[in-house]
Amino acid sequence: RFNKELIKEYVWRFWRTHVIVECGIFLAFLLYYLYLFLAGYQWALWVILMVCSIPVMLVVRIRRDNKLIMERNVALYGKEDPEHIIEIGEEILYTEEGVSFRISPKDVKKCTQTKNLIIFKFKGNMAVLLKKDSFVQGSAEECLAWFEKNKQK
Repeated sequence: RFNKELIKEYVWRFWRTHVIVECGIFLAFLLYYLYLFLAGYQWALWVILMVCSIPVMLVVRIRRDNKLIMERNVALYGKEDPEHIIEIGEEILYTEEGVSFRISPKDVKKCTQTKNLIIFKFKGNMAVLLKKDSFVQGSAEECLAWFEKNKQK
């Protein structure tokens, strides 16, 4: 089961790359328009204020995504933390509250790790989250080794 903290960890990991790129662009614009403002262009102050709203929008998006995931779980399963069962063999068998589907290792686009999660990202911007400490058989390291072995096939 995934609690709110693990959902936040996943969403932050998903957005981390976007945040770094967008903050870099933000900083470049901010420095440029700050230079213009200091050079006497008064209109640059308004641009600076608009550019400063970018980080605020990112934080709002990240919080909104956390909330949307929890609301989706309540709407579909009647609870915020539905039970997930993931079996890894030749394929990944993913079961969430009784609904199952199979995923081939070759469909995995990327495998990412956070402090507590292994995240498999698939085609269609879908992800399967595995808590590192919730393996009934095997371990997180064996799961990652399985992915490395099977992603080439």
